[in-house]
Amino acid sequence: MSFNWQDEWERHAKKESEAQRKESLSDLLADVEAGWFGNYYKIWYEIVKKAKSKAKARQAIPILINAAQKMLAQKEYEEDLHIIHCLTAICKLLRIPEKEAEKYIYAQDKLQSLQVLKQVFENSFENQ
Repeated sequence: MSFNWQDEWERHAKKESEAQRKESLSDLLADVEAGWFGNYYKIWYEIVKKAKSKAKARQAIPILINAAQKMLAQKEYEEDLHIIHCLTAICKLLRIPEKEAEKYIYAQDKLQSLQVLKQVFENSFENQ
C-alpha cells in the first residue's frame, strides 16, 4: 500500500470542514479575526454557507475584508492561497457573478481589487 498525499489531504480537509461546520458563524469569524484560517482552506466556504442571509453577510464581509487587508500587508501572504479563498468568499457573499469575480480574485493588484470589493460592499449595504 503506497502513500497517497491527495487522499490524506482530502481526509484531513473533510475532518477540518466537519469541525468548522459545527461552529457558529460568530466563532468562525472570531477565528478569522484572530488570524486562524485552518490548514485546508475550508473556513472561507463554511463562512459563506453560514452567511447566506443579507444580515449575516453584512456581519461577515467587513471581517473578511479586514483579514484580506492584513494578509496582503504581510509579504509572505501575497500569493498565498488563503487570500484567494478569502477574496472568493467575499465575492460570493457580495453575490458577484463568477466570471466577474475572477477579475478580482486573480488580479495582479489584489489590494486594488480589495478596495473595489470594499466599495461594492459599502454601496450594497449603505441603506440598511
